[in-house]
Amino acid sequence: MRIERVLRIGIVVIGAVVALPLAAQQRTAVPTSEARAPLPPVSGQVNEAYDEATVALDRGDYARAIALFSEIANGQGDRADAALYWVAYAQQRQGDRAGAVNTLGILRREFPDSAWLDDADHLVAEIQGASGRVRGAPRADEDKAEDIRLYALNALMHVDAERAVPLLERMIRSDEPAKIRQRALFVLLQAHGDEAFELIADVARDDSEPEMRTYALRHLGMFGGERAAALMDEIYRQSDDTEVKQAIIAGYMMNGGTKKLYEIAKSEPVQELRVVAIRHLAMSGGADELWELYESESSVEARKAILGAVFMTGDSSRLLQVAQTESDIELRRAAIRGLGMVRHRGEGSGGDLAMALLDLYRTNDDVELREAVLNALWMRGEARPLIGLYEETDDPDLRRRIVQALSMVNDEEAVAFLIRIIEQ
Repeated sequence: MRIERVLRIGIVVIGAVVALPLAAQQRTAVPTSEARAPLPPVSGQVNEAYDEATVALDRGDYARAIALFSEIANGQGDRADAALYWVAYAQQRQGDRAGAVNTLGILRREFPDSAWLDDADHLVAEIQGASGRVRGAPRADEDKAEDIRLYALNALMHVDAERAVPLLERMIRSDEPAKIRQRALFVLLQAHGDEAFELIADVARDDSEPEMRTYALRHLGMFGGERAAALMDEIYRQSDDTEVKQAIIAGYMMNGGTKKLYEIAKSEPVQELRVVAIRHLAMSGGADELWELYESESSVEARKAILGAVFMTGDSSRLLQVAQTESDIELRRAAIRGLGMVRHRGEGSGGDLAMALLDLYRTNDDVELREAVLNALWMRGEARPLIGLYEETDDPDLRRRIVQALSMVNDEEAVAFLIRIIEQ
């Protein structure tokens, strides 16, 4: 069954506008992969669309998030499985538990090797815990049995960790499927004793099972403390494997390693790793560190990556400064995209920022820069400036794009204006 046929049931998307970035962090079932792990190599267009969808999710606009993530999933590209997870998450937050379980079933069928299946398991478990047994849950009997075993081990870890650790070690070192062993390792990461740490360290150092190793490194920061940080430092220095280093960067963020992320973002010779560190530094709230990197960086691609992360820190003044004064047009566009996501409408200096965006639109002839401004106004839910631009122009193509943008703005003024156009 094609994903598109299932996802489009009950989803109506009016128009389509080019898209932008954010990281979905508020969640009940905290995923163990993408939001805290390095982003996979994808096209810029997919990356922007994905980030745009997460903005809607972070704002609690679940209907829009479902529509946008569904478009990504329907494309069946590099991030289709992650998009499916977020569709289910948004459905669950809307109260559509059965729909969420159904979407997770699609994820399981269409992407049997996805790194998001563990997160899907956690979300299904949460749904079941909130509403009792959900009919149609896509779980085989053996999977349910493994869930019970792991829940029991998790409970034992809380009441008697000394007994739980050997049982978890037996499961981790068994020949059971990697999914089960990873979940056992996740339970173990919640322990804090020497025996548990040594077992986690053994898995993190073992390069004979890359999947288990990167899982352990990505989540090692959960263990916390100087020992975990020292182990990550040691493996990062010794490894030439990009995937291993990406996993460690994610672990640094979990461990509060802002300083380490800054060092990697500044001096790592592999640009792919620098970009990953920049994103995680932004998630850690390192606004000043990001700006220092921007000012000292010479690579346009690296500077774009920094601007693509700055919005996570809420630093609208610096983004606006770049949008207004930067000589490189690509960097100005990147800053404008960030301004669309940095703050919700009506907060702080939101009105002033909307006016600054309008000024950028009116004083620049670059088509893509103007398009970025329109998108930024839409992302911020700024109906009034968009209506003003509509009334200023006679360009039918521009008016069409503004109407598309207004169709995605949850605002009574936008609705009234659309009705007025219809009734003319």
